[in-house]
Amino acid sequence: MLPTTKILIVEDEDILAENLKSFLNRRSPNVRIASDAISAIEVLQEFTPDLVLLDYGLPGMDGLQAYARVLRRRAPQASCVMITGQLTESIARTSNEYGIRHVLRKPFSFAELEDVIDQSLDDGPELESNFNGLLKRVLATRRLGLKTDSSLAIEQSEQIAINRNSQERRTTQHRRHDDVPDGPERRARA
Repeated sequence: MLPTTKILIVEDEDILAENLKSFLNRRSPNVRIASDAISAIEVLQEFTPDLVLLDYGLPGMDGLQAYARVLRRRAPQASCVMITGQLTESIARTSNEYGIRHVLRKPFSFAELEDVIDQSLDDGPELESNFNGLLKRVLATRRLGLKTDSSLAIEQSEQIAINRNSQERRTTQHRRHDDVPDGPERRARA
């Protein structure tokens, strides 16, 4: 993520929204919050995001309805990451049909969020990837405890996990000194 990346968080849980904003502000100062679809419309009148973090369980209309009726029209160039505490195969499938290729299940770590944001920004909103859609469905199916016979996608998802771990190691090596916790790990790095 570049420091110029503009991010809109559409989340009705105030504490989570503020925590996400605080975390993302470390990498980009261009982060706005909307608590529902109506607030998102107001924010989009003066702010054009590159990325939208969209909660599925919004008041009034769910995140997919908000995306279809508001966000896709007012910010068509923005990538979107759906976040939900109730991930179902239906939500994953419908998100994919709308072009939302990344769905995060709450609770998630900041490292996982960062990884998904980077992937989403790399994908871009205009790219259509059948593999990403298939992979998300397989991973969502695994999380739900359902069986799948898609061995190719599972093998490729394991390769992605290996690549993700390599990327996390590289990221960890480039942390600033004040990001390293006190204790034996800090002394070992000194």
